[in-house]
This record gives sequence, structure tokens and C-alpha cells, in this order.
Amino acid sequence: MRARWASGFVSVAAVVLMPSSASAALQEQGQGPTKLDEVRRASLILGAEVLGPGNERGLGTVEDLIMDERGVIRFVLISRGDLPGMVEDRVPVPAGQATFSRIDETRWQVHLGVPGDRLDEAPKLGEDPVGVLAQDERRSAIDSHFAQDEGGVVERPPGEPGGRSLARMSRLLGAEVGAAGGGAEDPVAAVEDLLIDAEGRIVYAVLDRAGATGPGKSMIPVPAGKLRIVPDSTGEMVEVRSALGSAHLDRAPSLDGEWNKMLNGSFVAGVTNCFADVPSLGEAP
Repeated sequence: MRARWASGFVSVAAVVLMPSSASAALQEQGQGPTKLDEVRRASLILGAEVLGPGNERGLGTVEDLIMDERGVIRFVLISRGDLPGMVEDRVPVPAGQATFSRIDETRWQVHLGVPGDRLDEAPKLGEDPVGVLAQDERRSAIDSHFAQDEGGVVERPPGEPGGRSLARMSRLLGAEVGAAGGGAEDPVAAVEDLLIDAEGRIVYAVLDRAGATGPGKSMIPVPAGKLRIVPDSTGEMVEVRSALGSAHLDRAPSLDGEWNKMLNGSFVAGVTNCFADVPSLGEAP
């Protein structure tokens, strides 16, 4: 069961970091332009306040979103503690229990279908949540705990992966984008943010060129299928590779801080056309 959204609400998903030397491409969204119905910036979910039924407060904040290799959120990782900045517990909540709501242009809240006392009793994670959640028995224990709040069953999608096919979304943000072949070339940009459609999947990565190459054009949306991610052996660090070159970024439409441009069909069509000749990295080399 996926995270839920209503009017102004969003479910967020992102690409997974595959194990060890494997790599995965952000999902290709077809040949035509993908227009968003709402600007959903993945980075703004991190740190969001978590509320329970009846707007119960004090449940914690969103530390991260844990996703599978299909780019679907499986768990919302919640940090809990009595003092600001002090994490006492990390609780993974199945995505089906979470609904994301926008407060304003920069703030979001996450509403859970479970009260605080259910989180108190829930299985806790340590410093390696991805490693723990990769263990079938630990995921089963979490599912069993929250199944009481889902009528006795937690729905899992067909073919749910095991092993380290789960990953933290936060590891993609700020990652440098290098050459597709993994050469020593300087990075062409860095990942500023990820834009999500109404189905809860990444459709664009917004690249900050200024952050990687100095002053110049920045905040460039790139169709997700043009990027590949390559984690290190722990799955905690990630490289992003692409066949993008400086020429593509020189002529690419830029957001220039105006995120609502992604709601403009003509602008989005321009983005699609600009990167049409960049190979999609849907298959590992």
C-alpha cells in the first residue's frame, strides 16, 4: 500500500540505490513531456512534522523516506525524541499509514493513521535503517505490528524485493552528476531536488549547475530517465551519472527559482525537447 494524498496532499517516491556495484536508472516516463499537476519537491518532505489521528502532535519528524527499486516509498522513517535535535528512536512506519499535506510553499506535514502509543510500541531502528529493513524478519515484525491498524494485514506489492534494494531518498539530494562511463571528468551539475508526479514517482531531477561548475545557469529540470545512480558498497553514498554534457545544460530551460514553471505545458515541452537526444540510461552498462 502506498502513501496517500488528497487535494494538496502528496505521496513521494524516488529511485532506489541498488546493492554494491549495481546501478539503477531513474524511471523513464515515456517520450512525451510529463506535466505536473502540482510542484512536489521531495526535499521538503524531509524534516516535516508528523501528526497522529485528530492532529495529535509530538509524534516526531520525518528523517527520511525508504524506497524500493521501483521508486515507491515503502516506509516513512520517523525520528522521535523529547529534545530538539536529539534522536532517541527511529521508527519505520509503512507508507500506507502516511498522508502528506502541504502547509505552504515550503512546509509540509505528515499525518499518520496510528496514534503515538502505537509508535511507542513499534520496532525501532538504529544507525543503519536500510540494512535492518533489508532483513525479511525485521520487515515482517514491522508489518505485523502495524497490521493491527490495517485490519490485520499490511499489503505488499507483487514481487517486493529483498536484500539491499531499499534506500534512503536523502542520499540522492546534493549528489554530483558525473559522466555516464564513470570517468574522471568534472561533474556537470549536482542534484538540487526531485520532482514527483501524482502517482508518487520521480519524473524530473532538478540540477544545480552553479553548485558544481561555478556561476552560471542553474536549477535545470532534467527528465528522470536521463540519469543513473551508482551507490558505494554500503548503499549510504551515491553517485549520479548521465550522458548530459555542457552543451545540453547551456541551452536547457532553467527554473531560476520559479518552481511553478513546471506547471506550464510549454516550458515542460521545452525541457523534453532539449534533452531528447540524450540517451536514456534505463539499462546498466
